[in-house]
Amino acid sequence: MRALQTAQILAERLTFDKGLTKAEGLEPMDDPEVWLSWLGEMKEDMAVVGHLPHLSRLSSLLLCGDKEKNLIDFKMGGVVCLKGFEDGKWTVEWMITPEMIK
Repeated sequence: MRALQTAQILAERLTFDKGLTKAEGLEPMDDPEVWLSWLGEMKEDMAVVGHLPHLSRLSSLLLCGDKEKNLIDFKMGGVVCLKGFEDGKWTVEWMITPEMIK
């Protein structure tokens, strides 16, 4: 429910060409490996809204190939922008924490 509410808040403020889509594999304990190949095939920008620890594990998997590294210290309500490249490498473009916007 919280992830859906967050996605709706983003959708009110940003323009999503395809609107909101509920996706499987974003529950807190789901394996982020499922998203690794799927995101590698994406050719357009997208926002993934989910729960911890899944988002932290997915980010680490994309950034260094190890979902257990905990590279990004996610905060509730925080946003991290990752950029993927055709060679399968990912980088952090920017990050906003709730403390930054108070």
